[in-house]
Amino acid sequence: MTRPIAACVVVLGSALVLAACGSNGSSPTSTSTSSSASPTGSPTSSTSPSPTSTTPSPTPSSVFRFVGDGLERPGFQDVLASDASGNVIVGAVRTKSDVTGVDVGLVFSTDAGDTWAWGGTLKLAGEQVPRGIMITPQGAVIVGETRAGEADPEAFIAAAAAPDFDLFAVPLPAQFAGSVSLRDIALVKGEWVIVGLGRDDTSFATLLWQSSDQGDTWKRKAVALPEVMAPSQLAVGPDGAWNIVGATQKSAAWARSEDQGLSWSYVQPAAFADGDNATQFIMSANNVVGVLGSQGDKVAVWASNAQGAMTRVPLPDPSVQAIAFQGEDFVAAGSPGNDRIQFWSLEAGAWKETTSIPGTKGGIFLDQLISDGSGVVAIGNTWTTESDRNIGIWKGTLIPPV
Repeated sequence: MTRPIAACVVVLGSALVLAACGSNGSSPTSTSTSSSASPTGSPTSSTSPSPTSTTPSPTPSSVFRFVGDGLERPGFQDVLASDASGNVIVGAVRTKSDVTGVDVGLVFSTDAGDTWAWGGTLKLAGEQVPRGIMITPQGAVIVGETRAGEADPEAFIAAAAAPDFDLFAVPLPAQFAGSVSLRDIALVKGEWVIVGLGRDDTSFATLLWQSSDQGDTWKRKAVALPEVMAPSQLAVGPDGAWNIVGATQKSAAWARSEDQGLSWSYVQPAAFADGDNATQFIMSANNVVGVLGSQGDKVAVWASNAQGAMTRVPLPDPSVQAIAFQGEDFVAAGSPGNDRIQFWSLEAGAWKETTSIPGTKGGIFLDQLISDGSGVVAIGNTWTTESDRNIGIWKGTLIPPV
């Protein structure tokens, strides 16, 4: 699914690690225990309420309605990663804490985004940064990193059980020890697959961790690539291939595996040579590919043409923060001037404005899009002050306004 876009490069030992910059403040990834392990930390409540009904609030200029009622909390709230499966959507949130400074929590919907509620919240020492999230038949799993001062980051894993999505930290097995940044997690034919960056013997490498027993045991292996990639996202396309996007020391990059992670190769590296990071990968049902990334402090978008060749696509606006497919339509969205969320569709190589979501009095900002082919859920923020921002979630369809 989609992830936060703004990114910068920081150093983990001698290797590159991508960390989100901008309004989010951070990016937008012994033997293991099962999801029944005892919680580490104290959730704000032992149970979470079921989503409550929301009164739609359509406006004349938008086919979207605000569905984030009831998620308001003091301080800042940022959804850094989200995933959707069927009618369930779950977002991993960094939220202000008066005790630890920053906590990790979950927000969730069980009705395809019509209503939302808070799940559990972890209150742990250090700074946990959720980078990837995966919905499972049992609930959800978050991966990321824990930061403590100038020390190298360590792996962070948490899990939540449906239907309340009460959150608890998972003790780290030996396979995740050392300087490790977990970047994303995916459910592939019942197997849990995590991608990250960590030390492999004496050097750093792109790493995969795989579990076929719901996290009880893990296998760790290095991803063999000509150049080490700091990964941002792991995605399995409709064609069944595994895809990782991220950054090498030289440029943005897309790596692909057609044998379930056994072997990897960079895809069209020359196409990404003018970018320095790739952060979001999407693929349509007909295997059309879109990639979102950056070049310096500017956003970059690549798309495949009819022959499958990836080309850099000019942006409709510098504020673009997320991309998605609505059917076979390639869609981009952003927040020009923070006064609205604007959608554009790519038609015959040219961008066309479609729907917009009106802003709020204090401002509005888009981070992520979730599309199920017929509808779209937009996730971002609404502001009252710079230090006090709430989660903003809207649901609608991408059709031109009347």
